[in-house]
Amino acid sequence: MRCLCALLTVPVSAAVLIRRHLYRVGLIPVHSLRARVISIGNISMGGTGKTPAVLMVAKHLAARGERVVILTRGYGRTTSQRRILVGDQYHWKEVGDEARMLSRLLPTIPIVVGKNRVSGGRLAVEKFRPRFVILDDGLQYLRLARDVEMVIIDATYPFGNGRLFPGGILRENISALRRAHMFFVTKVDQAENVGDLLAFLQRTYPHAPVVQGTYQPSSLRDVRSHDQVSLKFLRGKPVVAMSGIGNHISFERSLEQIGARLAERVRLPDHHPYRREEVLATARLALKVGAQCVVTTQKDEVRLPDMEKLAIPLLSLGIQLQAVSGEEQLWDFLERGL
Repeated sequence: MRCLCALLTVPVSAAVLIRRHLYRVGLIPVHSLRARVISIGNISMGGTGKTPAVLMVAKHLAARGERVVILTRGYGRTTSQRRILVGDQYHWKEVGDEARMLSRLLPTIPIVVGKNRVSGGRLAVEKFRPRFVILDDGLQYLRLARDVEMVIIDATYPFGNGRLFPGGILRENISALRRAHMFFVTKVDQAENVGDLLAFLQRTYPHAPVVQGTYQPSSLRDVRSHDQVSLKFLRGKPVVAMSGIGNHISFERSLEQIGARLAERVRLPDHHPYRREEVLATARLALKVGAQCVVTTQKDEVRLPDMEKLAIPLLSLGIQLQAVSGEEQLWDFLERGL
């Protein structure tokens, strides 16, 4: 199986390089928008932190009074129709779990969901007249021109074994990092060799500033009542961590960071559509191992079925990305031209 994956990497790599070349020489057109486009993407598969970065940038710009629109594909949804979210009007299956989560956390910022982000972007510019358009997961979406290419890199597992999927975790060859205008290295507090990664980026891509960041627990709420709960509530308590995301370990470390004791872990695939029986089974497991509550992520929360009765509290933990180095440079870079 490992040999087969390695063999399949060869045609995948060739296809990626040919596609990039066709865009570079103009055989496939690149379209522009009448707004400043900030692309936030990554080179690897899994939970590197694109969505928290989108949330962070959108909140900052909106707090400055700027008009902002987010373009996203809407992974995991069951329809191909374009959707425009402003608030909570759509079910997650219509727009994808990440878009649904963003719409709940950013209720005043329009989010345009659709595979064709060129036409979606044009619609957004016409309808909302934004100053900034944030292109979620934009590194590989070459059809749309961008003013800033921010690449998110997980310091704990930046490039895997250096191979493309399916032989590794990369979505493109590492040479694609040359397109980056800026790097945002996340989880710098969890990585052992972060210095080596930073030195590599600064040596190989001296044109691109490097921002360092960490994930910090920011909120806790009761999934059923929607009441906010103090983070201190989890301190010293045994809990069951339930997640269907790209990086379970990071979420579980966040729980431990605020003092929770992990009695059990329930790990499901990214974008997993929860069934009622699965949630009930997790609650029964929590009671069996002596846990006082089940804790999940904000992204998982939007995929949970309505649970009127549970024998144990079900909470969702909010995480925010914080820049610990280079924050002033980050905002100056993104807002250049204001």
